[in-house]
Amino acid sequence: MYRLHFKKGLLRQFITEAQNKLNVNAVELSKNLGVSGRTINDWKREKFKPNSVILEKLSTITGIPIPKHKILNKYWYVKKGASEGGIKRYQLYGAPGNIESRRKGGQISWLKRKNNLILLKKYMNTFSKPKESVKLAEYFGIILGDGSIHKDQCVIYLNSKTDKQYALFTQNLIKSLFKLPVSLRKANSDNVLRVSISGINVVKYLVSKGLRVGNKVLLQVDVPDWILKKNEYIKACIRGLIDTDGCFAIHRYKVNGKEYQYPKICFSNKSEPLLDFVYQELKKLGYNPKRTVDFDVWLHNQNEVKKRYLPSN
Repeated sequence: MYRLHFKKGLLRQFITEAQNKLNVNAVELSKNLGVSGRTINDWKREKFKPNSVILEKLSTITGIPIPKHKILNKYWYVKKGASEGGIKRYQLYGAPGNIESRRKGGQISWLKRKNNLILLKKYMNTFSKPKESVKLAEYFGIILGDGSIHKDQCVIYLNSKTDKQYALFTQNLIKSLFKLPVSLRKANSDNVLRVSISGINVVKYLVSKGLRVGNKVLLQVDVPDWILKKNEYIKACIRGLIDTDGCFAIHRYKVNGKEYQYPKICFSNKSEPLLDFVYQELKKLGYNPKRTVDFDVWLHNQNEVKKRYLPSN
């Protein structure tokens, strides 16, 4: 399976011609191809790169040859994702400052800590290292979903309008693990809440347990091996991932003029290892996830959605 790149307008022309030949709309076409109607429309709008297997199937069905295209390498999206992340960071926090301003800020910060043993201890973070547990696995899922690890800090970024309660939950979860102060405050953007714990030793501990400092998309981060030891850890990690990078969606459709609807769960991420982890482990836990051609894993079964992603048994 490859992602394909077309010159502007060629993919839309190909799909439209196929729909006309088959006399179907996007939803009807999607059923034949095993993707969603939204995916078909997104391809026509050139929002996402199409899947080679699906287009080959469409070409076989209709007899219409696939237009001239370019085959993208496996990690074609990494550079784009990193660039978009940089732009978003600039929009949220502004320019990172120059060498002189950072040096001055560092000196002031160090002097404050040097002359205040309480601050120094808080920064270095002498603490009892958390043992491997369900709570720690869930925290790792949250970090892998909406977190960012720097050399002396770990920050979770949440929506200030929709995630206030979850931010409090996350703050209390981190406090219970490290027994250290955990900051909860709004970022420069009114829509962002930052839940952060600071300290060189905290970061060293997180790295020692399998997390990595830096851009998660560029690094293509994966779930640490210790989480795979127990189903309880796996479930908790998936819960943290979906609570941060997942969403509930309502699917609506009509049959004989009557409208029906049911909930679905979608996990979206641009790290292929994380997508594989969620998909494979949900299957092992007895669920029926669907991996789309984009960066999503879906749960469509209503009973599974109602149980959410952490079974009680």
